[in-house]
Amino acid sequence: MGIFLNSAAPYSLYESEVKKPYFVDKTKLLSELFPFLEVGNTHICITRPRRFGKTMIANMIASFLGKRKSENGLFESLNISQNKEYIKYKNQYEKNSSWLKFGFHALDGNVDYNNLSMKQSIRDFNLVMTNLSRIVGEKSIDNVIRIHQYHAKEGFVSFLSKNGVEGLLSPDDERFAYYLDSTKSSYIRQFDYYNDKLNCMMFYQTDVRLEQVKSVNEKLTKILNDSLIGRQINIFTHEWLIDLRFKGWKMKRKIKEVCEFAVNSNYEFVFL
Repeated sequence: MGIFLNSAAPYSLYESEVKKPYFVDKTKLLSELFPFLEVGNTHICITRPRRFGKTMIANMIASFLGKRKSENGLFESLNISQNKEYIKYKNQYEKNSSWLKFGFHALDGNVDYNNLSMKQSIRDFNLVMTNLSRIVGEKSIDNVIRIHQYHAKEGFVSFLSKNGVEGLLSPDDERFAYYLDSTKSSYIRQFDYYNDKLNCMMFYQTDVRLEQVKSVNEKLTKILNDSLIGRQINIFTHEWLIDLRFKGWKMKRKIKEVCEFAVNSNYEFVFL
């Protein structure tokens, strides 16, 4: 049996159980998960006999780790709310939205939005954003994104501009930026941005892709020395590269070096 942690179904099912006249509060079991969550475990196996309540526990876990718990206060009156770690995991994304945001990239790594139909592209965007909003909250949604492979048809980009997206990150190499031609793509590389007024979309140059950089300090120092005073530096990497399965400590070290460089160079971190 599989349970999606951020699906609406487990929350609704568990909420209905909580509101019944006879309900046994087993939320203290959630505290057993905190150590595993802290070290980044992604798989937890619960083994019990039939009719023991595994589905109920799975629904409880899904409800607790999903965003909806913070909206309706489902767990505020239950035993887990007395645990000192409870507040740490409650609505954690919105609390960190000043530095951590999420946005649409693609439904999966195999999709090419140059070849996908407008209908399917919109369907992918709506599906991803509906789930993102539920999981991380509106405060954690970014309005400048990077679409997979820098591919998107003009009609799709026009749709995005009408649905909260204000800017797109463009390639750090010679590839064309989405539907823009070579002249406009070259303009971005030269001036760091391009304003498509017709489709109400800003395009921003990606200056650094961390996975392709050997020395962070050397790369950023070169950009700083070759640039005008006050130049904005846009830095990108893939989230999966932080995963320990892919030697994520290397990327974390690079991100730390970026932050240290920014502080020492009087740069301020901002979202585009």
